[in-house]
Amino acid sequence: MLDHVDGRGFNFPGGHIEKVETPEVAFHREAFEECYVKGPINYIGDIEVSHEENPLYNAESKYPFIGKMFYRMDIQESLPFLREYETLSRIWVEPEQIPYVVNDYELIHIVLQAALSIKPSYM
Repeated sequence: MLDHVDGRGFNFPGGHIEKVETPEVAFHREAFEECYVKGPINYIGDIEVSHEENPLYNAESKYPFIGKMFYRMDIQESLPFLREYETLSRIWVEPEQIPYVVNDYELIHIVLQAALSIKPSYM
């Protein structure tokens, strides 16, 4: 399942951690806000993404200077898509079709392969 945020195209749900949240709580919130889905999650891993040389990085923004974490969600509930937040739409895409839909596929491919290797929580 992918979301479409204005100006960014289709991608997996994501965002930032609020000051009072754990990474897991933030993931659940972002998945709901962007795609209106719920389900158990599994931690995949994290990478360091530094904006030290990014001239477009805004230190006053809500996004962190360093960090990126990845989770897999086994969607158990898909609620009506209400467009209450920044996402314009959501689509369901088979894993093998993702390279044709997501622009920044190189990193996504690595994360997707890791996510697909995790046994679903409902098994």
